[in-house]
Amino acid sequence: MAKTRLILGVMSGSSLDGLDMALCRFSSDGGNFVHEVVATGQAFYEAEWLDRLRQVHRVDVHTFFSWNYEYGAWLGKAIAGFAETTGCIPELVVVHGHTVFHQPDAHYSIQLGHGAAISAQCALPVMCDVRSADLALEGQGAPLAHLADLYLYPGYVAYLNLGGIANITLPSTGKAWDLAGANQLLNALAGLVGKAYDDRGMLAESGKVIPELLARLSADDFLSKEPPKSLDNQYVTDHFTRILLDDPHPVEDRLATATEHIAEEVVRSLVRYSIVNGKILITGGGAYNDFLIRRFMEHSVKAGLKVEWIIPEARILEYKEAILMALMGYLRIEHRANCLPTFTGASGPSSNGALYQTIPSL
Repeated sequence: MAKTRLILGVMSGSSLDGLDMALCRFSSDGGNFVHEVVATGQAFYEAEWLDRLRQVHRVDVHTFFSWNYEYGAWLGKAIAGFAETTGCIPELVVVHGHTVFHQPDAHYSIQLGHGAAISAQCALPVMCDVRSADLALEGQGAPLAHLADLYLYPGYVAYLNLGGIANITLPSTGKAWDLAGANQLLNALAGLVGKAYDDRGMLAESGKVIPELLARLSADDFLSKEPPKSLDNQYVTDHFTRILLDDPHPVEDRLATATEHIAEEVVRSLVRYSIVNGKILITGGGAYNDFLIRRFMEHSVKAGLKVEWIIPEARILEYKEAILMALMGYLRIEHRANCLPTFTGASGPSSNGALYQTIPSL
């Protein structure tokens, strides 16, 4: 068995609910990966950082680079605090950062959070910029979840992640792609009535679907494109969230419509690629939305599918993306590909991640 490595993965999602951190041990036995989640934790944004992250795509270049350093320092301090509570020193910290721009056609994806600033504050080696190598090889640089799906949680016919954006992996087809906006849409609407999110989908369940609004959401050009494809946060805001926020109907009805939109896109993809039976693993914060999950079930039954929707234990559900970051770091330092071209559309496999080590003695 190969050397065991202790890696800390850190994920900042598009739903702006803070950092998820997962300290993991990895090794490999032949072609099989062995992993253990040692500890998990979270760090939440203060109001100032929430405000900055919401507007960072609009600031001038000088402000952007200033915030890039400051956010990196904030990340480093949060990581140092978490690492201290675990009593362990990870060999590497892998930080996704907060996505500001994601433009695969132009071959770039920019995440806020400078690696050197992170490393300086946590006094550990840091890996960041986890998409650029795939983008340089004509890939989408997203979604990255296929790695964890295939290597750590085998045995499912589909993997659905419900974060700010919903993405899916279908192993039998060799495809993974972003489906539609998810929690970004629902959280924005819940904010209109003073809530951070629609708890268990209760507000949406009390509303009624608005047919003409649903038709507008479903008509977006992105949804009809063939995978591989990925969504930029700003695209979701401009093409989906803004339509929902500007609509004059009651918030509950708009939430019901957004929920229906997400459910339709998910089940439509299963039908299109003949995923007619088997187990589907659901992760991400949207898995707590009981009403949304029921709409998946109802749509799949109506479509004649005999699939089972599986919600895993909380640690996997909430921290899968942080675990994914740790896995990418493990593959990187083991000199293995950490992005697979069949799922991203790249011309070949790639080893993604820029390394920063500000403390020479480490």
